[in-house]
Amino acid sequence: MSTAEHSGAPAPRRRRAVAYVVALVLTVVGAGGLLGATSRTWATATLAMPEPLAPAAVELHGNALGTLAPAMGWASLAAVAAIVAVGGRVRQVVGGVLAGFGTVALVAVVMATRESALVAAAQEQVTGAATLSEVTLAAGWPWTAAGGAVAVLAAGALTVLRGGDWPAMSNRYDRPSTVPEARSDDPVTLWRSLDAGTDPTAESASGPPPP
Repeated sequence: MSTAEHSGAPAPRRRRAVAYVVALVLTVVGAGGLLGATSRTWATATLAMPEPLAPAAVELHGNALGTLAPAMGWASLAAVAAIVAVGGRVRQVVGGVLAGFGTVALVAVVMATRESALVAAAQEQVTGAATLSEVTLAAGWPWTAAGGAVAVLAAGALTVLRGGDWPAMSNRYDRPSTVPEARSDDPVTLWRSLDAGTDPTAESASGPPPP
């Protein structure tokens, strides 16, 4: 076998491993971005106060403007464990659900940052003789939340497309479909049986009885 063929043989496995890690990292980073950004100030409302009082500023936090966004962040973190634990088509279904989480979070962020939504949230803070003067959207945190939602969406899409070929945590502990037909006293065979998760001392149901 040539050197080029030898170096290219594990390429598909390497690509699957890279895609697997990328999906997990995107999910964790995206969910973290959603949770972190929604706990920050997304907008500031300025309230005009009666004379001689100075105008008052009221901060509007992301988790109050769009409650679905942080909820999707927590749900996405939970999906990480499911991606690792399951495999095959079940993992692809989990990927579809994860993509749904990202889509819902992105829509929630967009809806929460509309001017009408910001004004409505600011009006709830107006009390007494104060009147709402203006609402200013913060520059960074809403975009961070939107980026986190897109990352979760991308992780879900990648899992749907490629997740069926990724290894599952349970595969290592699955009992093999075939068992040895007879007991062997060969140390190498015994060691291989133990490594495969079978009991080398157990007799096969179809094997001959012991003398």
